[in-house]
Order: sequence, then C-alpha cells, then structure tokens
Amino acid sequence: VSVGGVMHNAAGPTPTNSVYTFQDPNWVTSLPPMPTARFHPSVFTHNTHLIACGGVTSWTSVEQHTCTTTVEVLNNETGQWSALAPLPFALRHMSTAISNGRCYLIGGSRQKGHDHTAYSAQLPLLLASASNPSPSSAVWEVLPNCPLYGSTAAELGGCVLALGGQKPG
Repeated sequence: VSVGGVMHNAAGPTPTNSVYTFQDPNWVTSLPPMPTARFHPSVFTHNTHLIACGGVTSWTSVEQHTCTTTVEVLNNETGQWSALAPLPFALRHMSTAISNGRCYLIGGSRQKGHDHTAYSAQLPLLLASASNPSPSSAVWEVLPNCPLYGSTAAELGGCVLALGGQKPG
C-alpha cells in the first residue's frame, strides 16, 4: 500500500492512496482518501487497520515545510478513517515496527533537524483513542533515544531493530 505522497504538478501533498494488486499486477487507487493530505507519513498495519502517523502537510522547500502530529486509522472492514491520539511531536520519516502488541516509531525528522527519539504505544489503547479522544501523553510513551535516524525498523525475536541510517553529528 502506498499512502499519501506528492503528485507531479500538484500544489502539495495528496490524500490519495494506492494498492498494488498481485492479480493484475498493477497499482490502483482503491482506498478512501486520508482525511489529512500528507506525504512522508509512517504507516503500519494491525489486523484490519492501516495506521498513518505524522508526515508533511505542506512543502515549499527543505527549510520551509510543515510536519504534523496527526495519527489516523483506516478500518479496512468499514472503509472509514478516524483520528487517533496525536504524536507528542510533529514528525516525518519515522521508522515503524510492531512487537508484543505495541507499535514503535523510531527517529525521523522534525520541523527543523532530525529526531532520535523513539515512541511506543499499546495498540489496543491507540485504537481505542478513535472513540475516546486522548491526549498524546496518555497513549504515546517516550523511549530512550535511538542512536540512529533515517533507519529502517523491524521486529525480530521480540526485539525492535533499527537497521542502517545515520548517526548524529
């Protein structure tokens, strides 16, 4: 699934989503558009849910852009998007991993500069924030800084790995 992005000759981010179908094989636009148009969100799936975190909502240049704290979930069974508890900080380019019933967001970029912070949320608590609005501090836990940013995250044997990326400095 491709979520959000920037279309060529467009004025900014798009809420459009695309799905690669193995039967055709082809990319199709078959998901409902996100309520918040953006690009560079971090996206992960859990059961029948597609969750998009953060991203860029407007872009003029590397120095002039706006990141968002928005977290939204698409229920694939109903085709409806809902808002979830926002991120503690406006971020883009985070790595994501799921392990032991929690989602992890690692590193990324803030409005200006890179972020080495890692965040975690219990998936049931995060998904429940759709019907019971919660402040970010009630859902997202700040974890120790990751020594890398721009990495890719994965779960292996109950551990979250940060692979590749750059060190600060």
